[in-house]
Amino acid sequence: MVQFRTAESTRGVNIEAEIDVSRWRLTARYLLYGISLAGFWSGALLCNLLALFFLPWRGQAKVRRKARVWLHRLLVFARRSMGAIQAVRFDLMGTELLSELRSTVVVANHQSLLDAVYLLSLVPDAVCIFKRSLQRNIALGPMARLCGFIANDAGPDLVRESVAALSEGCNVIVFPEGTRSQGGLKPFKPGFALIACRARCPIQTIHLSTDPALLPKGASLMDLPHRQPLVGIRPGRRFSPTPGLRTTDLLREVEAYFQD
Repeated sequence: MVQFRTAESTRGVNIEAEIDVSRWRLTARYLLYGISLAGFWSGALLCNLLALFFLPWRGQAKVRRKARVWLHRLLVFARRSMGAIQAVRFDLMGTELLSELRSTVVVANHQSLLDAVYLLSLVPDAVCIFKRSLQRNIALGPMARLCGFIANDAGPDLVRESVAALSEGCNVIVFPEGTRSQGGLKPFKPGFALIACRARCPIQTIHLSTDPALLPKGASLMDLPHRQPLVGIRPGRRFSPTPGLRTTDLLREVEAYFQD
């Protein structure tokens, strides 16, 4: 006896197949995301444990520079690995220009916990201004101190140390919002403008975007986006402070550029 399937039964089978495929894709994404997180934090912990051994020599400029070179290479590997296993997709159009930066203040908006990782993997010999609380994090603090990163609550020392790093040829990465933003830019803090004016160094702006959001402020490490995130990193306008330019004017000009 020949049995015929109705259109309704065929649609039911197709819907069940689509649900199975969706479940498989979601499981695979959780697995890839977990692998990338586990690999990143395991590597970070190992790197920082090794950095503890060299901390007594962090006062030497040669040691700090070598540490920054190794950190840059490790984060290039981490970023490429994230892309290779398709945990994240990257749009890096124009970022090849960042490899040529020297003695430049790099200013970017801040949306994701991983923003610093992305920039440190693209900008060579970079010193990052970071939260003082990260110094107590065993998976991040020792390497940050060894590389000569600067705490964001250092007051006058922040400007002095940043200017000194720029004079040595380093790049200084600043997130002028001070913390991750959601739903629009937060007001910029003036530190980056003061540093650029004091050092008479250019400012390179970078626009960061992540769609959908990945590790925004308040999210836990296991908050998985509903689809594969696309991270866009686009170099923007370059500002060159002129003699006599006031810090407040440079601050307003750069902030207005980001808001447009």
